[in-house]
Amino acid sequence: MTTAYAPPAVDLTRRPLAGAALEAALQPLHDRRSANALAAPGPDADQLGALLRAAATAPDHGMLRPYRFVVVREDGKAALGAALVDAAREALPGLPAEAEAKIAGKTALAPVMVLLVASPVAGHKVPEWEQVAAASCAGYGLVLAADLAGFGAVWKSAPAMGGTALTRLLALAPGEQVLGWVNLGTRVGVGPARRPVAAGEVATALVGDALGPLV
Repeated sequence: MTTAYAPPAVDLTRRPLAGAALEAALQPLHDRRSANALAAPGPDADQLGALLRAAATAPDHGMLRPYRFVVVREDGKAALGAALVDAAREALPGLPAEAEAKIAGKTALAPVMVLLVASPVAGHKVPEWEQVAAASCAGYGLVLAADLAGFGAVWKSAPAMGGTALTRLLALAPGEQVLGWVNLGTRVGVGPARRPVAAGEVATALVGDALGPLV
């Protein structure tokens, strides 16, 4: 018998961190790097379920949950690879055979792939762009959750992610779109570390009616 989920109580006594404690809490975000090479094992069913539940806590105006995940393990990779090639042929006539082979090979790079499908609710007061943004946040949440859990993760895409074959394979409804997928597995290699940035490099401040430097 399944027990109903009871959300944990929010600790209203918790106070913001500062100084070294703040830096320590945020360090996992700074340390995260995309895993450019992955091997087995990937997350098992229980581990993947935990990662997906964490991803579904993404910011979501209206609590619409305007996305869904499609998990692809070994038995689904051939069909997905063929559909990705068909999508590319449909969108890019005259695609060279080498390019087709590279697209098909994308499904062999990780033991587990999790496709992210944006499923905006049509006609809702929350605009479609905001719903797609929520779906993107869920994808990033999956990457972060996997990294925190000790798995390697990287968000990938293909030249075309629509078309007849992929729509049929993933049962895409009108208005749905594939935003790529997250490869999951055991890290074998990682991408380069990002250059640390100062907050003032990516942010400004509105002071009165004019933008100025962040201080």
